[in-house]
Amino acid sequence: AAEKELEEIVERLDRSGAGLKTPLVDKQGFPRADIDVAAIRKDRNRHACLINDVNALVAQIAKGLEQVHALARAQGAAGTASAASQPAAAAPQLSTTTTHQAASTAQPSAGVASGAVPQQQLLPFAVVDEVSDGSPAASAGVQVGDQLCAFGEVEGSGPGSGTQLLPRVAQVLQASEGTPVRALVLRAGLPTILSLTPQKWSGRGLLGCHLRPL
Repeated sequence: AAEKELEEIVERLDRSGAGLKTPLVDKQGFPRADIDVAAIRKDRNRHACLINDVNALVAQIAKGLEQVHALARAQGAAGTASAASQPAAAAPQLSTTTTHQAASTAQPSAGVASGAVPQQQLLPFAVVDEVSDGSPAASAGVQVGDQLCAFGEVEGSGPGSGTQLLPRVAQVLQASEGTPVRALVLRAGLPTILSLTPQKWSGRGLLGCHLRPL
């Protein structure tokens, strides 16, 4: 309602030829005879009052949003502290001897996160078929043959989804330049978490690896 009234006042002042700032007196200091000075002063005063009301409302909304965000941050911190106080769930036991041996002999590469892999269905949607030497991907431990199951917020939905998901991966890369991104891959059948930081380097792209959709 206030915005509509402001528009009407501005239109009315423009039609009068006075506008919001045109002087209301002539060169001799007398009220101009070609305009309704009293009506224009009334409109200008009303315009100023409405502007003050709108600014006060905006400030009130901004303060309310700040309080909401502060409460959300406090609740998130409390939830994190509560989760941290709970005993960690035992890692699932792998069933085959071959898998046990592979897990026990594997050495973590640079950028590979330690700790348990999240319990989620692993549905790879792309495979790494090239890693450039000296690239951010190589530094993070990415290897040819790694099957990508998740990259940031992008999660696979199984074979055939790569064509739709790889453009989203590219968007995450562009938006996360200089910021570590969590990636979940299958390597020789074992889930592995990588931390990749997209950044400019001497080669092409922000990671220096190539993904082929599955």
